Amino acid sequence: MAKFKDGSGIEREIKLDTGLIEDVVEKHGIELDTLFMEDGNGVMQLIYARPRIFSKVLADLCRLSGEEAKAFARSLNAESMESARTAFLDDLSSFFLPPGARGAFLKQVETAAMNTDLSDGSNKPTESAAGSSA
Repeated sequence: MAKFKDGSGIEREIKLDTGLIEDVVEKHGIELDTLFMEDGNGVMQLIYARPRIFSKVLADLCRLSGEEAKAFARSLNAESMESARTAFLDDLSSFFLPPGARGAFLKQVETAAMNTDLSDGSNKPTESAAGSSA
């Protein structure tokens, strides 16, 4: 379980379970288990390059729906989004990995984010990030 404050200052909780993972697949076409098994780029793309999709996934992971989910997604700002990213990564790695492997995964995502070239306006990982593996 991981917590963060949304853009309205409300503390939210992410606690992955298999039902939520399935809901995200059905609603958004994002397979967190498959995404997780990639080299960090897939997760990085979701949490950094696709904020509109990520905010909707977060609303589902916080068990919000309807107007509450819409207000939540619209309230996310840079600070709350970064807090949500941290909570999401903590809970994702806790769900899928043994404790000793979590740090390496978090480092992979950080490295992928640092190697993303945004200078040309694209969100494509640079060649070094795309070719890295762990």
